[in-house]
Amino acid sequence: FKRIAGALETIYEGDVIEVELEDADFTGPNCDVIFLYEIKILPPQGNLVKLKFDAKNLELLTVDGHDSEKARKNDD
Repeated sequence: FKRIAGALETIYEGDVIEVELEDADFTGPNCDVIFLYEIKILPPQGNLVKLKFDAKNLELLTVDGHDSEKARKNDD
């Protein structure tokens, strides 16, 4: 959990509401099963944001939620 929390806090702000490890509905290029972290956060703006990360390399795959871009930390 520390790895994904560290990756998350570098790019998004908010309280973590839920973390799930799930298998994807698709496989990788070598027909490997891909596992995803699905994380729900509640940013200061108050809109729930759902993020999906590749569990192997912690690459952010999708972001879903109203005004989710407002929860993203600036790269300044």
